[in-house]
Amino acid sequence: MSFFRKWSYYAWSLLEMGLGFRDWGGLARLFLGKPTQLPATLRFRARDTRMLVRSRMDAWSVKETFLDRFYTRYGTAIAPGWTVVDIGAAIGEFTVFAALQAPQGEVLAFEPNPESFALLQANLKLNAIQNARAVCAGVWSEAGTMTLSAANGEPLQAQTVFSEAVGEGGQGAPVITLEQLLMDYTPQGIDLLKLDCEGAEYPILLATKPETLKAIRRIVMEYHDLDARQNHRVLKAYLENAGFQVRLRGNPVHQELGYLYACQLSNLSDKL
Repeated sequence: MSFFRKWSYYAWSLLEMGLGFRDWGGLARLFLGKPTQLPATLRFRARDTRMLVRSRMDAWSVKETFLDRFYTRYGTAIAPGWTVVDIGAAIGEFTVFAALQAPQGEVLAFEPNPESFALLQANLKLNAIQNARAVCAGVWSEAGTMTLSAANGEPLQAQTVFSEAVGEGGQGAPVITLEQLLMDYTPQGIDLLKLDCEGAEYPILLATKPETLKAIRRIVMEYHDLDARQNHRVLKAYLENAGFQVRLRGNPVHQELGYLYACQLSNLSDKL
C-alpha cells in the first residue's frame, strides 16, 4: 500500500464526512480528540437518519456503512422483505441501514459488548426502527461465555476468547452458535448474514456444518487475516465447498482487512 494512496484515501474520507454529515464542527472535535459531549450525534445531510457515536472509530464505521456503502458495493443490495442478521452489530450502523432497506423484512442484531449494545438500542429508538431486534449476545463456535477485551480501550476492536468462566480483566458475555441462532431466531433461514467481528468470523463459520450453512442465502463480511489458518483464502475455500460463490475485495488501506461476499449457487439472480 503506497503512502500516497493511503493518505489520499484518508483525505477523501474526511472530505466525504464533511459533505455527508451536518455537524462538521462536532465531527472535527471528535476526530481531533477535543472535549465534546458524548455520545455525539451524527446527522446526515441527505437523509433523516441520525447516529449516536462515542468515538472517531464509531463515526468512521458509520461513514463506511452509509456514505461508502461498502456492504452494498462489495456485497449486495438488500431487498424490502429480507431477513437480515447482523453479527458484531456494534452501535447498530448496519442494523439501522439494513432495517431502512428492508421495511417489510426483519433485522436481528447480535452484539455482546454492553456499552455498544446500549448505543445500538439507542440508535434504533432514535431512528424509530420497528423491524429490528437487538440481542445482547455473541456468536461463537460453541455456546457458553466469552471474554471481551477491548484493544486500546476501543470497544469496536474488542477481541473475543471463549471460556467456561469469565476471565479477569475482561467482560463476560453469553454466546451461542450459528446453528442455535438459526433454530431459535430465524427458522425460516437468513437472506443476508453480515459479520464484522474482529476475527471471530473463523470460529463462527468454520465450525458451522455445510448443511447448516445452506439455510443462509448470502453472506457479507469484513474479514481479518490473522495467520496461516485464519485468513480470507481459508474462508473462501470453506464457503465454496459449502455451495457458495465467493467474491473478495481488499481494504483500501489495510492489507490484512477486506470484504467477502458469498451467495448460494441456487441464487442465480445474484451476479458475482
